[in-house]
Amino acid sequence: MKKWLLALLAIVVVASAGAYYWYSQDDQTQAEAVQTPTAKVTRGSINVQITGSGSVNTTETISVYAGEEGTVSAVHFKQGDKVKKGQVLVEFEKVDYTSQIEKARINQKKQELQIENYKKQYIAAADDESKQNDIKVQMDSLRLDMESAQLELDELLDNAAETPSIVAPADGTVTSVSVVIGDKVSGSKVIAQLIDYTKLQFTMNVDELDIPKVKVGQTANITLNALPSQPLTGKVLEIAQEGSSSNGSASYAVKVSLDQLDNVISGMSGEGAIITATTENALLVPIEAVRTLGGKSFVRVPETSSAASQGAQGTQGAGTQSQGQGANGDFQPPADGSFQPPAGASDSAADGQVNSSQNAGSGQNAVNGRGSRGNRAAGGYGGERTGAAGAAGSTGARGIQSQAGLEGRMVEVTIGISNDTYVEIKSGLNEGDTVYLPAPTVNTTTASSSQRQTQMFQFGGGGMPSGSFGGGSFGGGGNFGGGGGR
Repeated sequence: MKKWLLALLAIVVVASAGAYYWYSQDDQTQAEAVQTPTAKVTRGSINVQITGSGSVNTTETISVYAGEEGTVSAVHFKQGDKVKKGQVLVEFEKVDYTSQIEKARINQKKQELQIENYKKQYIAAADDESKQNDIKVQMDSLRLDMESAQLELDELLDNAAETPSIVAPADGTVTSVSVVIGDKVSGSKVIAQLIDYTKLQFTMNVDELDIPKVKVGQTANITLNALPSQPLTGKVLEIAQEGSSSNGSASYAVKVSLDQLDNVISGMSGEGAIITATTENALLVPIEAVRTLGGKSFVRVPETSSAASQGAQGTQGAGTQSQGQGANGDFQPPADGSFQPPAGASDSAADGQVNSSQNAGSGQNAVNGRGSRGNRAAGGYGGERTGAAGAAGSTGARGIQSQAGLEGRMVEVTIGISNDTYVEIKSGLNEGDTVYLPAPTVNTTTASSSQRQTQMFQFGGGGMPSGSFGGGSFGGGGNFGGGGGR
């Protein structure tokens, strides 16, 4: 019986040692596979843009009115024609003004005879001053009537000499025709529609969350699907005061002028980007390099960096919870998960941070017994490994390995505007400084599973669940340490 127990204990010890060896090698493989990328602080321009889809359209449609009554005798245009301002479009039949002109001339002769009569009466009343004054008033009134009659006669003569017509009120292309020869039209009749295709604009839809940032006069960049190699520019002309709803959200039409019209045709679709903010000659870093903590912004820099801001230095004691920054200069985010990345930043294995414990006996780290693999950029709280023996998570030794994989120190920076790619740095860094970026996540799940199965089968004792030996050792908290006996 004693030999049987000793043999069983030996098998268990060998299997445990193999599992621990695989577990350590898995961490080492991941640490070697991750290389921390870097970027330089550069100087340049940064723009904040609001984008939206849209299409090219004309600025306005012009209606052509008849303007007077008449019968159409000739139509000098058709749909699709390009016309110039003042060009004759329609002619009316001439009106016979002969009788009206003759009547006007007879009336003038009557008025001239009346004037001669007033003159004679004025002379006859030489001894009566009052009567002469009355006659003079009548003569002045008659002269005014004669002037008015002359104007009417001149107008009749002009009308008789001219052919009545309708002219184009502006340059444009005829898009519709609604008159033919023989039509009798009134002055309010619309005979045609004109569009000036040399005056085009781009109308784009802007989301309701972005529309408060859009202002008339802002610069816009436009790329048309049909002309991808011909970038266009313009300025915001008009912002719709009423939006259109779709799928629970609203968008607003924004009209943008077009500075270049070469090869541009009404109806072309594309994308517009309105510049709402810009900074020239700014210090820039990739957006993923910046992290936020308690309303403050930080970047990770090499230990030898000339960055002005210095990270707080801490100590790391064996068997205790490490706080702030470890002896290797790594900034430690709080255990409550309050360390959050800015909008647009992605998680990365290289930026993960853990609060580690070096107490190999308990096998628990500082975050409530949870071991973090250090594979999230937003504060370093990754996946958990839960032990069957009550040691939830990975060992303190694993936490130290994850921490040691991060280089440099954290420095506080003041940021300005940002877009999807870069962040403006107002203070805390200098041009040419190096900053660390989150490393790409290395997927070792498949390889680890295969490796685990191979090593487990080599010991012939069947697979053992990971984490079943608290802290990765048998001392004190293990299921076998000190507990063997007959």
